[in-house]
Amino acid sequence: MSSEEEEFNDSNPAMNGDVEEGEDDNNDNGGRKRRSSRGAVSYNEADEDFYDDEEEEDNEASGGDDEEDDDDDVPLASLKSSSPTKKKKTTPSKTRTAKPPATKKKKPTTSSATKATSSSNATTTTTVEYASPSFALYGSECKKGELIQKLLCRWWYAITWPDPATLPDKPPPHYDAMDGFPGVYVCTAGEEVGTIKDMRDKSKAPNFNNFAKMKSEELRDLLIKAIQEQKRQLIAAEGAGTGTEKELNVILKWAEKVNTDKADKDAAKILKASKLTLAE
Repeated sequence: MSSEEEEFNDSNPAMNGDVEEGEDDNNDNGGRKRRSSRGAVSYNEADEDFYDDEEEEDNEASGGDDEEDDDDDVPLASLKSSSPTKKKKTTPSKTRTAKPPATKKKKPTTSSATKATSSSNATTTTTVEYASPSFALYGSECKKGELIQKLLCRWWYAITWPDPATLPDKPPPHYDAMDGFPGVYVCTAGEEVGTIKDMRDKSKAPNFNNFAKMKSEELRDLLIKAIQEQKRQLIAAEGAGTGTEKELNVILKWAEKVNTDKADKDAAKILKASKLTLAE
């Protein structure tokens, strides 16, 4: 041991064990005083702290259970409503091009409407074109045209054509008469074999052109004469009361009521509007 350590031990009485009893007592008293100032140690308090900690842990554990119990007590409806709703998939709508607004047409006034109708009527009458005078009188349902049509269906009951006085007594040389066609002859010898020669008076022929040149009054009289002769021959051949006789009676009544003067005027207007003339 060094001299320094010996000096330290000599100066420290505790190291040498030379501690005085008074000092130990003082230390004991000081320790007691400090303990008394804090109060006596109670083991019960320590136990209570321990129990309090356990209760808190139990409460925390039971709190989770209570929350689970609370969730169990919630109605199913509320749970269903609280569940997140499924979002519907929105399909992008097809873009449609906007149509321009339709412009409203102004209604024509009464005066303009009447003008339009009158002009349309005028154009209708002027734009109708007929290929021939017969088409014009037949197509327009002119009374004179109807007289001509009905007379052409039965002219032989009222007219004798050709006139026998205008025909030759015998056929021309090398020609023979055609049966059923008085005044018509056919060549049977020579270089002109098969040639037909018509010697009938064409100016008196019962055709549309000649009938159209007549007055409606004359046409009406010829039609009435033809119907009466047709009825006579019909009754003689088939007896009275036939369907054809009834039809003839209807035509006869119609012919008797025709206004001949008006029929002539209407026919002239139609031919003039169509720019048509009768052949000479």
